[in-house]
Amino acid sequence: MIDRKTLWITSALAAIMLAAAVWRIALLPDWMEFPVGNGRTLHHSYFALFLFVPPLWMAFFLGVVEIRRWMARGAAENIRPWKKWHSLVLISGGVLVTAMQFSIIARSLSTGDILNPFAMTRIFTVATGLLMIAAGNRLPKLPWLASRLTILDLPSAKGAELLRFQGWLNVCVGVVFVLTGAFFASHLLLVMLSTVTAALIVVQIRRAQLKREQSSGL
Repeated sequence: MIDRKTLWITSALAAIMLAAAVWRIALLPDWMEFPVGNGRTLHHSYFALFLFVPPLWMAFFLGVVEIRRWMARGAAENIRPWKKWHSLVLISGGVLVTAMQFSIIARSLSTGDILNPFAMTRIFTVATGLLMIAAGNRLPKLPWLASRLTILDLPSAKGAELLRFQGWLNVCVGVVFVLTGAFFASHLLLVMLSTVTAALIVVQIRRAQLKREQSSGL
C-alpha cells in the first residue's frame, strides 16, 4: 500500500540519512567519543550509533506497510485511500526524523551553543504529536480491509468500529505528545514510549473484544 512516489521519497530520505551517519562517524577520531556540541563530548558512548536509528526506522516502517499490503484483502478503490494515508504518515515522519538526525549532526560539528538539544526534542515531540493527530483524524474515514490472518480479521461493521477507536486513540496520543513537548521539562522519551506502548496494547484489547462480540453474534 505504498505508491511509487512515496517509495522513492522515503527511500531517498533513508539513503540520505544513512550516508550522513556514515560520513559523520567517519570524521570522528574515535567513534566511541561523540561530540554533542558546545565543546562537550560523550566519552565511551555508543551515541554515535544513534545516527543509524532514523534510516532503520524508515526501513522498518516501509516493511511494516508492505506486510500490511500483503495481508490486506480489498478492492482497488478501497486500497487507494490507504495508499494516501500511508503517504502522509511515511513522508511526514521521514521528514521529521531526517530533520532530527541532521540537527544532531549539526550540533556535533559545532563548538557553540546552537540548536539546544532539549528545545529540539520539544519541537520534534510536538511535531510528532501533530502528525499523529492528523493521521488519527483521517483513520476513521478509511475503508476497512479484510485480512488474510483470521486472528486479525473482522467483518466490515466491526472493522469500521475498530478504525474509529484507533483514530480516536491516535488523536489522544498525539495530544499527549503535544502537551508533553510544550509544557513538561523532563522524561519526554519515557512519556512517549509508555504512551505508545499503552495505546498499542489497548488497541489489541479492543480488537479482542470485537472478535468476541462477533463470535457471540452481538
